[in-house]
Amino acid sequence: MKPPVKKLLPELQKESFLAREKRATVELNTHNIRMMIYEAAKHGLTGLRVKMPDSLDVKGTPAASDLEKWCKLEGLALIWTRRTATLLDGYQADVWEPEISWAPRISNT
Repeated sequence: MKPPVKKLLPELQKESFLAREKRATVELNTHNIRMMIYEAAKHGLTGLRVKMPDSLDVKGTPAASDLEKWCKLEGLALIWTRRTATLLDGYQADVWEPEISWAPRISNT
């Protein structure tokens, strides 16, 4: 008798989730982002968009949440910007990327 076969859909969803989590942890590593924004600041910039690989959805992952907390702790402003990526097969996918700013806040008083 063959062992029971797991349902495919939940297994695929689980594998996709785990792979996305793993990639997000690498792409949103705060040590690497810290070095990137420091280099940008040395060139006179006051903000940086952290480019994500095409089709990688990191928004809503624990790594994204950790990045948001880190930015807040460091006093940096973070917004998520959307860009449309055209994949190799011509399919288009939305990619959300963190945009981090350290521009001085201007007071209206």
